[in-house]
Order: sequence, then structure tokens, then C-alpha cells
Amino acid sequence: MGMSLRTRQILVASGLLVLICAWYWWWSRPEVQVPRTFARIQQGIQETSAGLVIDQLHPDYNVAGNWSGQLAQVGEEVPGKPDARALARQGLGALLLMHRDDPFTFSYHIDSLTRGDDGEVTAEVSIQIGTRSGSGAPLLDPPLLRHRFVLARSGWLSAAYLIRSHEPIHLAL
Repeated sequence: MGMSLRTRQILVASGLLVLICAWYWWWSRPEVQVPRTFARIQQGIQETSAGLVIDQLHPDYNVAGNWSGQLAQVGEEVPGKPDARALARQGLGALLLMHRDDPFTFSYHIDSLTRGDDGEVTAEVSIQIGTRSGSGAPLLDPPLLRHRFVLARSGWLSAAYLIRSHEPIHLAL
């Protein structure tokens, strides 16, 4: 005599649960999620979507601290002192729109990933930002080669790694 229907259902449900857990474990690994973060930044730049780019910043990301030079120049011209994240979104949106006739291109290479004991991941990433035509001055000065980014999950169940901090970046504006 074979297994009862109930036993088969329990075995199938258990197998599916193990499969889902294994998939989530694989999907949530930094080796999968960190490249997806930079791919979303690339997509945001290609689609001139400042929101998509800014959404890759962790809630604990210090916009004013990481971009103090750029925000200080623009912030003085904006009435009402908006928060730094909103100001960054507006500034990036304006920059992307100014270049809509010759859009920016964004390419990246993740050189290394290192997991920290605290759940953060340090990624060394080389980034090039140019324009579709290739003309004009480079946007990044100096270029980002093996630039250090620290990424962390935004919540305990979230698989996505978002940028929490990075070495200084100087835009040639």
C-alpha cells in the first residue's frame, strides 16, 4: 500500500518550502543583489529617472555628508531649505534633463565584494559616466576606479542591498 494523500501533500508542501527557502537564500546573497543595485542606477540614468537612482541609497545614507560640496552650491539657491535627499533628487533630475539631447551613459564593473561581520558589504566598483556621443568633458573627475561603496540591506526581510556610504565622489560640473 502507498502513501496516504495527506502524507504526499505534506511531503510536497515541505519540498516547496525548502525550495523557496533555498531560492531566497541564493537571491538575497550580495553577489546577486549588489550588481542589481548598480544595474538599477544604470537604468535610472538611461531612463533619465533621478528617482530610480536616488532610490538605491539606503535610508541611513548621509546625502549632505557625501555630497556636501555639490549640495552647498545648489542649496543656497533653493528657498525653503528642502531636505538633502529631495534636493539631490531635484538636482540629479535637472542634470539628467539638461543632457536629454546627448544623454549620459553609465557603465560599471564590480571589482570585488567583501562581506562584513555586521551584514554590510563593501564593494570596489569602477564607474564611467559619459555621454552617448562621447563628446564633452568627463562628469567624474578623477574617474572612479576601484571606488569603495558600502551597501546594506534596508530591512531584515529585504533582499536588496542599498548604498549606505562611499568614498568621496567629485563631479566636474
